[in-house]
Amino acid sequence: MNKTNTTKRGDAETEQSEHVVASPDPVSESSTETERLRTENETLKMAIKLRNAREQITQSLVRYGALSPGLLFDSAQANLQFDENGQVTNGAALLEHLKKMHPEQFRPDRPQNSIDGGAGGGSPAAYLTKEALSRMTSTEIAKLDWHEVRRVLSER
Repeated sequence: MNKTNTTKRGDAETEQSEHVVASPDPVSESSTETERLRTENETLKMAIKLRNAREQITQSLVRYGALSPGLLFDSAQANLQFDENGQVTNGAALLEHLKKMHPEQFRPDRPQNSIDGGAGGGSPAAYLTKEALSRMTSTEIAKLDWHEVRRVLSER
């Protein structure tokens, strides 16, 4: 039994020595790995900056009434400027530029709603029934929405 263990140890030692001989220079490998990690770190930092900028700018675009805030951000992404902390420094200028260059992408300003939400300001809903149609003249029926007339007449 000891002989078998010794043989296994001998095999393991042989395998280890083969691995040591085959390994490249550890100094150049660690500097290559360090450089790869630095590059990856910078890439991730930029991705975080862009994600934060996208969130900030698209929220502002929504407040301005933009119809396609994601598309507008994509068109302005190349012009983003960041400070040392990764915050967008020219956000307000970009928003104004986008409103000027793409006015069709923004809803027109709406008047403030009244306290009751405009209740009672419109015409009351007219409910069309077969009985109401039977009492109407042909001129009155001609003024109605034909889709609604067909719907009412097709009901049982």
